[in-house]
Amino acid sequence: MPRRASLTANETPKGWLVHVPASMSYTGKLERRYFKDPKDAEVFAAKLRTAYHRGERAGVVGPITATTAATAEKILKDAGLDVTIAEAVRTYVDARRLLDPFSITIAEVTKGWLSARKARGDDRTFREAALAFIAEKETQWSDRYGRNIDQTMNALPEWFLETRLPDIDEAVMTKAVKASVSTPTAIETRLRHVKALASGKGRKKRQKSLTLLSVTQCAAMFRACRSREEIRAVALLLFAGIRPDTTDGEISKLDWSAVKDGAIHVSPEVSKTDTERIIPVRKRLARLLRGHPAGGPVMPLNWKRRFTEIRRAAGMNDPKFQDGTRHAFASHHLVAFGEASTQAAMGHTEGSRTLFRHYRRAVTEEAGKKYFGDHGKPKPIAKKATKKGRKP
Repeated sequence: MPRRASLTANETPKGWLVHVPASMSYTGKLERRYFKDPKDAEVFAAKLRTAYHRGERAGVVGPITATTAATAEKILKDAGLDVTIAEAVRTYVDARRLLDPFSITIAEVTKGWLSARKARGDDRTFREAALAFIAEKETQWSDRYGRNIDQTMNALPEWFLETRLPDIDEAVMTKAVKASVSTPTAIETRLRHVKALASGKGRKKRQKSLTLLSVTQCAAMFRACRSREEIRAVALLLFAGIRPDTTDGEISKLDWSAVKDGAIHVSPEVSKTDTERIIPVRKRLARLLRGHPAGGPVMPLNWKRRFTEIRRAAGMNDPKFQDGTRHAFASHHLVAFGEASTQAAMGHTEGSRTLFRHYRRAVTEEAGKKYFGDHGKPKPIAKKATKKGRKP
């Protein structure tokens, strides 16, 4: 006869040991369970003794049942569902009880759900939709808004990025945003960015016409400069359309070694759009950049503070002048040198209509060429009439 199991807790160097007989183990083999607390070990042993006296044993699972259970477990795991097989079966049974009176199968309900999901619209993941939207619209955004969008994308959890758009609602977006921020203002801001990326519609705001800098304001910017380095920096903003943000804009990354052969070579590392572009150096800009260093940062020391003072001196404190220098460059360059040349200099994607929607303003071709100093030779000044024999 087989020896009767003791089902008691015994003290060992590893802790309090309770043997679980093979007949009561779900693995079909003798198991050893260790406990640090003798009370926990005794409670477990008592439960085993009770089950043993009731005749409860671990049943032997047949090969077909075992295979089916393993398949079911894999289905649940692949679906990412954190439920047991018993819970899944119980849900299935409840669904059958609910649907049978109506002669509807679970397969039919599933097909209907998939059709409804497809009808609800775009089935891309959030990551796919967001990246496509960014690629299409980023050239129209300010540097600040572009940075905010990048920060939002980097902070979103991976599970949300892989969630498909039909499965995303307000609650899901809020949960994803709260994974990285906690203050009400930050949550509201991030949520607004996520909604824009998911919908592909961007910020809803009234379209405003751009305010161009006047000749007086441009002159005031140069008068406010205190050094040759600052004059050159302002010249690059006004006559090359370099993005002006002092934190991570192109002015903060550009090196003088990129200004050569009558052009400014903006590399992908410097460009906001990660693409290379070449900006021609027109006559006025060439004159203002004359004698520039062969290498070294373009942005002068303490430029953030100094540029604020220069803008203030030119009356550019209003938010409408956020990218005023770039707007001035685009509007004048467009009428003076055409759309293709301006599109290339600005770094806009091929086929973009941003120039005609935002930058085409009441600037004449003559005014545009005069802005860049390409308006031709000045007319000779007529000499004043003098009396005979007198030097002029």
